[in-house]
Amino acid sequence: MWAAMVVGGVLVLGVVLSLVGGDDELTTPQEEVTGGDAVSVTTATQATTTTQATTTTQATTTTTEPLILDYPATRVAGRGTRVADLEIIGGGLCTITVTVNDNVDSSFGSDIESNFAVIQVDPPGGFDALWVNEIARSGTWEKAVRYEVGSGWVTVQVEAEGDWVIESDCSTRVATSSRVAGRGTRVADLEIIGGGLCTITVTVNDNVDSSFGSDIESNFAVIQVDPPGGFDALWVNEIARSGTWEKAVRYEVGSGWVTVQVEAKGDWVIESNCRG
Repeated sequence: MWAAMVVGGVLVLGVVLSLVGGDDELTTPQEEVTGGDAVSVTTATQATTTTQATTTTQATTTTTEPLILDYPATRVAGRGTRVADLEIIGGGLCTITVTVNDNVDSSFGSDIESNFAVIQVDPPGGFDALWVNEIARSGTWEKAVRYEVGSGWVTVQVEAEGDWVIESDCSTRVATSSRVAGRGTRVADLEIIGGGLCTITVTVNDNVDSSFGSDIESNFAVIQVDPPGGFDALWVNEIARSGTWEKAVRYEVGSGWVTVQVEAKGDWVIESNCRG
């Protein structure tokens, strides 16, 4: 009897321990008993990593070279007061060069410097365009004139005593320096390096008119004739024997050149300095 009681106690104690001892043992999530044997089924999960390709775009720089146009120059010559026709080939911004020699009036027994004038009498818009109006024995002057692209003819009135020549050249003008110098009335090309806000420095010396027997301070003007927007830009307009002036002008960033009309009697220098 004591043996039966001992065996029964052991069985009861085993059941209690199996219920309480769950904290000491890791149990498989799924357990199925078949035919008396325990079979463990384990489910494994694999992590999947997705990698996306990265596309790199490189910046492309496009440089536009200016179109250089080369047209043949045209020329007309004569003596005294005449009406002449001058051919314009190519159009656009053209340089008119006017030269006179031996322009004296001998009516009063001595050679006196005479007036020399050249006027285009059929310009676009219907108004006469004064190219040159000087009292001079001889000289050369340049005038920047803009025409429609193409070819045609213009008529000019020349008032003179001497021999004269008028030439037209509409080829593209190319500047080679950020400093340009000359004397008298000329068309000049100034290189702009870097662009942005630029300082234009203009200097003139010995700017006097001696036509009346004494040195008189003369007018000095510098005009950019091909600015963006199509309107002439006045840089300097002074009556002075000598002087220096500065003008702030803004250009697109980059390098190029501008064309200026200089009206002077003396020596002049134009320089550009850009901050980029």
